[in-house]
Amino acid sequence: SIWLLSCNKLKQMKARPKRPREDIDDKQQYATIDDLNKVVADLQKANRATIDDLNKVVADVQKTNREAEDTKERLRVTIEDLQETKQDLTQMKKDLTEMNKDLKEMKKDVTEMNKDLKEMKKDLTEMNKDLTEMNKDLTETKQQLTTTQGRLNS
Repeated sequence: SIWLLSCNKLKQMKARPKRPREDIDDKQQYATIDDLNKVVADLQKANRATIDDLNKVVADVQKTNREAEDTKERLRVTIEDLQETKQDLTQMKKDLTEMNKDLKEMKKDVTEMNKDLKEMKKDLTEMNKDLTEMNKDLTETKQQLTTTQGRLNS
């Protein structure tokens, strides 16, 4: 803005009709030099302001780039962590599938054992009946022997 005003002032000064040197008195010559010095000072001020603005923009861009690099690094680390987690979960899935297979096999074995135990219980119950019957028969035989021995002794 200051730079544009200074440029416009220079254009206006260039647009003035040129007078021969003898027509310009010292006062006018100094005024023109003062005007030019003011334009130069305004341009230098505008240039400094523009440079300061550009330096701020560069600093902001550099800060944004650093932040973007930091974010990029954090994302890279996060991606690595997620890949490791994925590998861990894949291994856990494999392990759980294997464990599930083993548990199904164990269930099958336990079911078979339970079936065998029921059969054994049935057999033992039958044997117990037989032994009870045999015990009853032995008790009767013992009584008969005792009766027979009592008769023989008398």
